[in-house]
Amino acid sequence: MKNNITSKQIILWTILIIILQIFLSLIFSKLFKTNWSFKNTFCNISSLVFWIVYIIVNIIIWKMTKR
Repeated sequence: MKNNITSKQIILWTILIIILQIFLSLIFSKLFKTNWSFKNTFCNISSLVFWIVYIIVNIIIWKMTKR
């Protein structure tokens, strides 16, 4: 059985995850009373690790669906 994952689905998931990440960072900034900004959201270490893993997974999925 072959999975048909289109690039459109990957883009939609990426947008969804970005929105989720912004939302969660807003919640955490309220909880810990820190200043919230886009820079803080996307430049912290855990975020960078997450995005690197996410991109690698997407490339693997894309390569598998190309076969």
